[in-house]
Amino acid sequence: SFATLAASFSCPLAALRLGARRSTPGELSLLLLRHAEAERGGGVPDEDRPLTKEGRRDAERLGGLLGADGRVLDLIISSPARRAADTATLVAGSMGFAGTVDTEAALYAGGVAAIGAVVKSLSSDVSCALVVGHDPAISAFVERLTGLRSRLPPGALAELSIEPAARARIDAPDVRAKLVRLWRPRHGAADV
Repeated sequence: SFATLAASFSCPLAALRLGARRSTPGELSLLLLRHAEAERGGGVPDEDRPLTKEGRRDAERLGGLLGADGRVLDLIISSPARRAADTATLVAGSMGFAGTVDTEAALYAGGVAAIGAVVKSLSSDVSCALVVGHDPAISAFVERLTGLRSRLPPGALAELSIEPAARARIDAPDVRAKLVRLWRPRHGAADV
């Protein structure tokens, strides 16, 4: 149930009610997701590190939570690193996303500028997008646009509302976005 899924994340149930939010024409609801918990090194190249069992479970829970509340994504874009791509795929599958998960190579090591470039490249008819990437870029992008100074733990998701006029100027230093919601897996809540 929605309540069971919400209880597995460290935020109030009311904050997870996604369906009540309505956007204005041209506004972008940008969901920024740091990939879920991944295995540590172990001789595997960084880009090939898989998710842990807990990380897979967190990604599936988040997808179930988004799907249970009727969230409709226009697209999902992920870093090609295995841990990010697997997170995106698990979220997509658990929420019933009918599209494909696209990858953008620049999200692997491109930093804040790469996330900004992805946002700028979105068509104006995209009203809700999920971007799955890595830290420190995800946390730094959220901080730059909202002022939230916090390192997001693996599996954390921040939803930003970006006004139509700001979309094309997303990399300008004066552009701001509203932090609508923040989700943190219960086991990573101490990191935020």
